[in-house]
Amino acid sequence: YSGMGSYYETIEASKSSHSLDLNSRFVCTNSTSVLSSYSKSNSCAISWATAAISAAEYSIQQHMGISTSLSMEYLLTCYKKDTGDDGCNGISMSDLSDFLYDRGLMTEEDVNRIGKEKMCEEANSSKTYHFESEKISAPNRGGLMNLVASGNPTLTLMSLNLLHLRYAYPPK
Repeated sequence: YSGMGSYYETIEASKSSHSLDLNSRFVCTNSTSVLSSYSKSNSCAISWATAAISAAEYSIQQHMGISTSLSMEYLLTCYKKDTGDDGCNGISMSDLSDFLYDRGLMTEEDVNRIGKEKMCEEANSSKTYHFESEKISAPNRGGLMNLVASGNPTLTLMSLNLLHLRYAYPPK
């Protein structure tokens, strides 16, 4: 890798910094949390779900002026029910995008009111927030930076095949 080619673009930053306020929560330390089992050593990665929830909450806050907590349990349970995949080995962005558009996300408050056993039923779909997603214009750093600069909440998932990952050392 010489630093040139499709992965290298000169980028002029439109802002010198970017910050946002996300809902603060301790999802893994509460023993009754759906995520408490993930806070221990295990073979299931759900970073895609926590990133999706954070981006969705920020989107609701930014576009609707509402600060709400979306249900991680709803996302994990209903995604598995709809797709048959628990997401432990990661998911594709197109599958997540389809789920967020078709199924949507539900607040923790609505899940508690409706009940966890009924939260995925179609009859409760009116209680969900649905999201459209925009794909980057180019699958490289420049395309991602342009998407972030648009001001919309951005969710980025990285797919690595560790068998093909190599380290490059600078010449001595």
